[in-house]
Formats: sequence, C-alpha cells, structure tokens
Amino acid sequence: MTSAPGRTTSGAAAASGFTLIELVLVLAVLMTLAGVTVLNLRGFGSAHELDESANRLTTALRLARAEAANQGRRIRIQPDGDTGLLRVLWEPEPLARPGEFSEYPSVWRGYLPAEPVRVVRSRLTGESRYRSLWSERAWSDGSDAELEPVTFYPDGTSDSAVLELQRGELVVVVEISGHTGTVSTYRSSPDQRQGAW
Repeated sequence: MTSAPGRTTSGAAAASGFTLIELVLVLAVLMTLAGVTVLNLRGFGSAHELDESANRLTTALRLARAEAANQGRRIRIQPDGDTGLLRVLWEPEPLARPGEFSEYPSVWRGYLPAEPVRVVRSRLTGESRYRSLWSERAWSDGSDAELEPVTFYPDGTSDSAVLELQRGELVVVVEISGHTGTVSTYRSSPDQRQGAW
C-alpha cells in the first residue's frame, strides 16, 4: 500500500484508530472527572435539602402565627429531644385547662423539616412570656434545655427564638422575632456554634 509517493506502509498502520494506551488514558481521565462530579453533587444535595427544610420551617412558623390568631389559641412548635423533629401542639381549652398542650391536627404540619434534617437547638431569645417557667421546668425534670418550645399567641405575637437545623456537618440557623414575626435564615458551621448562645 502506498501512502505518499515513494513510501509504502503496512495495512495495520494505515488503518486509522486509537492505540490501547490512548484508550486507557481517556478512560482514566473520564473516571476522574466522574468521581469529582459525584462528590460535588452529593454535597450539593445535602445543602439543597437543608436549605429547603429551612424554607419549609419558615413557612410553618408563619402559618403557626396565623393559626394562633385565627383559632384564638396558643400554638406551640416543640422540638423532640429523641428524634430532633418538630411537633405542632396547641392549647385546646385555655380556660378549662390552661397550659395543657396536645397534638394539633393541622394540615400544614407537612411544612416541618423531616429526616435526615434535625433540629439540634431551639433557644428562646429576648423577652419571652414563658421563658423562665420553661427553663426552670426543663432543668428540674432533666429534659434538654437546648430544645425549648416556641409559642405563638392569639394576639399575633410569639416567643423570639433561634432554631438550628443540621444535616451532617451543615447547619442553617432560623431566627424568629416575636413582636414583628420576621423570620430570617442563614448558614452557620459547627465552629461558629461553639461560642454561640
């Protein structure tokens, strides 16, 4: 076979294609890129899920405020110390049984964060109506004082509080202002948590 005037080549060399070494190098590069992409997407999924849970909690806090005003009853968002999940409670008979809360049959409870996102802290801030009563009871009965309930009142106010949601090493802080109802969220890290509160 002749490829250029005066030069002959064999049939195998004349056929165009890739050598085995070239194929192995291309596969190695592709595998490396795929591994990096999977690692980045896994972290992105966790952060997205945590942000989504914070947004859902923000909605649930606003709904709890509105529901307390509409029902004329106190509504409470209570973190569970065992699971790290939130429960919605209400005071069904404030005149006959004041201070007695039970599960609230709300349709919007689906807005609360679910596994694997957990509430790791819930602390009342500022002046809250029942802060001292709850803190004394929490310390005396051995329950976790890091998980205080947030109460919403019929007059449209609530306890001011800071709640921390965590998924793995990622932390989102949700703050609620009791007088204005303003809810804000921001990211935090375990290192920033050490000195807080």
